[in-house]
Amino acid sequence: VLVLTCTLTHTPCPSLLLPQAKMSLKPEDMFRPPHCSLYASWDPAGLPLTTTDGEKLSKSSGKKLKKEFDKQKKLYESNNKA
Repeated sequence: VLVLTCTLTHTPCPSLLLPQAKMSLKPEDMFRPPHCSLYASWDPAGLPLTTTDGEKLSKSSGKKLKKEFDKQKKLYESNNKA
């Protein structure tokens, strides 16, 4: 899997994965290492709660991540139908 890095943080970023790799990435893993190293804790679904600095995510950041999570979930499910 080829992982591209974010130009601002120089960390792996799930939104920058190549299309084939992105289709096979489980949504609950997309914000966890090794795919993303920006967050320290997650809810049971896999959405980030705090950053690696220990700061709680803002409501707007949480909404953006939820939107990206839902988009990835739809992509993953459409690619991995039985």
